[in-house]
Amino acid sequence: MDAARPPIRSLAMGTKRALRLMASGRRPSTVVMVLMVIGRKRFCPAFRQASARGTPEAGVSPVNAAVHIYLGLQELIAREVSGMDEVTMTVGQLHSGAAANVIPEKAWMEGTLRTFNKDTAEYLIRRITEMAEKTAEAYRAHAAVTSLYNVPMVNNDPKLNLEFVESIRELDESLVPEKALHVMGSEDFAFITEKIPAVYMALGAGVPDKTRWRAQHNPEIVFNEKVLPAGAAAYAKIAADYLARRSSICRSEARKNIIR
Repeated sequence: MDAARPPIRSLAMGTKRALRLMASGRRPSTVVMVLMVIGRKRFCPAFRQASARGTPEAGVSPVNAAVHIYLGLQELIAREVSGMDEVTMTVGQLHSGAAANVIPEKAWMEGTLRTFNKDTAEYLIRRITEMAEKTAEAYRAHAAVTSLYNVPMVNNDPKLNLEFVESIRELDESLVPEKALHVMGSEDFAFITEKIPAVYMALGAGVPDKTRWRAQHNPEIVFNEKVLPAGAAAYAKIAADYLARRSSICRSEARKNIIR
């Protein structure tokens, strides 16, 4: 079979060559948060720079507090969330200081919380704040948590899913859409699915050599651009069929109104 047009089977973070439909809105809501930890420098007559070099006891390290906060956050997922829930929390950034021999004034972390359950998200946001503030206090520092933005869950319309699958099958039998793509990646398209019936699709673009497959955001990932024509054709076919169906419905309704 032509390597550029394989049967479509699955998608793993966009690395396999697949065109797959999310049948039931299975991308989670995502909250992006930033956590700021402020240390304190204590000054006394004998040591003007009390938190520098060899006098760590004279200052408060935000790095130390931030590290313990990070460890505490992992316990929230392990001990306070049901094993039946789907939750991921990632701290992707931790920054502090500019010199190896100076205790910095502040540290900050930034990460994401992803879940399909609104109640779970609200609970964990509250607990993250509590964990950060209380842990920082235990290490004589101060912490503040801010939600930068909150992306809702993608909700695909079941009826449109069926329509779009049929359009793709009519286009090319070698394109085999698979339903119910269920991943923890977030998507801003969720804001659209909140307002109108919509469908989110993913086009896999893995290279033929499976040993070179990587997850998205991996600096070594290589995309197979030969799949782009198939994706564009599917997109156009779906749009054309959608408009044709709605135009036919509108004409039918108009005729009914005239007869009445």
